[in-house]
Amino acid sequence: MAGYSGRPLTRKLGLKPNARLARGARPKDFRSGSAHCQRLAALPEGVTLGDALRGNTALDVIACFVSSLAELTRVLPPRF
Repeated sequence: MAGYSGRPLTRKLGLKPNARLARGARPKDFRSGSAHCQRLAALPEGVTLGDALRGNTALDVIACFVSSLAELTRVLPPRF
């Protein structure tokens, strides 16, 4: 399902076949079964899901929702 731009959410996020997608902090309405998650249900072929908060696997796309830089640093600390 496309939103106001007419493009599917997976395309807006830049998801391509075989991409590595991680989900970080999510708003309550972005949980399993929500309309937002249902829009991600048709992921391109070969997309793998990971957790941005764990591990050190290289990622192509991170979907993380925060309201401040401080929160972003807490949720996804710099790994330099």
